[in-house]
Amino acid sequence: MSARHKLALYAVLQFLREEGYDRALHALELESAAHFDFEYFSTHVLAGNWDEVQTYLLGFMNVQDNRKTIKIFFDIRKQKYLEALDGGNKTLALEILNNELKVFNSNHESIYTELTSLLTVDNIRDNAKLSSYGDCHSARKLVLGELKQLLEGTLKASQVMQFPKLTPRYLESVLNDSAAARGHRLAEPEGAVVDTDQVQKRASQYAVV
Repeated sequence: MSARHKLALYAVLQFLREEGYDRALHALELESAAHFDFEYFSTHVLAGNWDEVQTYLLGFMNVQDNRKTIKIFFDIRKQKYLEALDGGNKTLALEILNNELKVFNSNHESIYTELTSLLTVDNIRDNAKLSSYGDCHSARKLVLGELKQLLEGTLKASQVMQFPKLTPRYLESVLNDSAAARGHRLAEPEGAVVDTDQVQKRASQYAVV
């Protein structure tokens, strides 16, 4: 992706955020993989919206990309599983175990076996390793902290977690300059074109380096 293309993409993302078009904003983030919105991601982690958390992540990485991505998805699905058990929904917990956690059996065989054994207890805190497990809200905060470290260490995510600094209303400023350039040429013969190099030079003034 060229520098000009990236700048245009970030300008559109900024515009969508400024105008409150959240669904369009996050859809474009996913499709372009240009910016990982950690604040948005954090909100869903803390709310326990695990399916949305995974959907968003999959726009930037695959489960089996490397050890860190495997750990990221394992931690998310493990927390989802523990919350189902702690809420007394063993049917849902079994579905998560078979449909979402089983893929990690080869990487975390002993842990998978231990997680399976939790289906037989009434309180997950009876397991020595989970004796200090608090409520789901405190557990999610701990998981989020671990996920943040893993994401920062994942090359693809680390490249896009920091949104470039643009002046406010950057896209509108560029469009206004373009419109002004056209206005200066109204007296010219039909078919005259805008001096795009000049517009680009003026547009660069609005970007914060």
